[in-house]
Amino acid sequence: MVTAKQVILLLLILTCNENHAQIEYNVLPGAGPPKISIFRNYFSREKLDTVFVKKHNIRSITVMESLIIDDSLRYIKPQFIYTYAKDGKLMHSESNSWSSTGGVRRYHDYYGDSTVSVQHERRSRNDTIYRDHQFCQTTYFINDTLSRSVRSYYNFDTLTKIEDMGIYDSKALERSRRNKANKKTTSNSGMAVNISDVILSRKSLTERMCILPTGEFRFENPKPKLLKDSLDRVIEVQGSAYHQIGSKYFVAPFEHLIISYYDTTNTIETCLSYYQVDRNKFEKAAQDAPQGARPTFPHCYADSCLNFQFLASDFIVGIPQKIAVIKGSTTKQYTTTITFW
Repeated sequence: MVTAKQVILLLLILTCNENHAQIEYNVLPGAGPPKISIFRNYFSREKLDTVFVKKHNIRSITVMESLIIDDSLRYIKPQFIYTYAKDGKLMHSESNSWSSTGGVRRYHDYYGDSTVSVQHERRSRNDTIYRDHQFCQTTYFINDTLSRSVRSYYNFDTLTKIEDMGIYDSKALERSRRNKANKKTTSNSGMAVNISDVILSRKSLTERMCILPTGEFRFENPKPKLLKDSLDRVIEVQGSAYHQIGSKYFVAPFEHLIISYYDTTNTIETCLSYYQVDRNKFEKAAQDAPQGARPTFPHCYADSCLNFQFLASDFIVGIPQKIAVIKGSTTKQYTTTITFW
């Protein structure tokens, strides 16, 4: 005799399989410019909340990402997809990431009494071995407090494991997660920063720095010099970094950001990143270094100093229809399509 629990589990597995069959994509060639996150500034859930969507009668938002190298289009793929009901509630959200080895697709479908969450990752290694993994979670909302979730794991198209999480207090679980996140943030704020860690992480932080909200610049050691406008918005950032010559470290300016905004908002419209090295400090430190460890001063003139450009344009309801991240002969373009009810 089939129990009610077995019927629910079968329905959950079928739901995941249906979603799994919809996900097909190819491994992508090439690498792009700096991996700048455009999500937080333009397409975050906090910005596109129910009130905003309902106010502007938005039906769907689709963002396509394309990679262009030496005027040759390497790929064009969906980056974000959102669909909404007439009352502004989010019905479907999708966030994808693409690279030279493959991609990861994450999406959620929201129903009146349940949510289906899927993460599908397909990558290839240098030895051409493909890896295809999927994680699927279906959650049923029993009432305002209680929920039930079932997780399914796939390797290629084969179901490898099922976890029935049972019935739990979803509100209590969310409160616990928030408390842990707050404790982690508090504990990390007082941690000492290792100079070598700063040097190793400097590049990745710099590439995303101008897209972070103004108050979240993460150059704490050393802190950057900030220039603000009359609206208290950061319009210039002079960042410094630790340089190692021989066995010694010294601080010298190494990057200059110029930022502009859309109208009177805090939404970033352009960001130019220039390499910047203080010649006097650099050469003085070089003179103090051992003979075999003396570096040469990097020559940098005008356009050759440009690290990357971030350009957003054609704004509708505060959302850019075109975004370009340019580094040399390589460009990542994002094209946004908004439909309305």
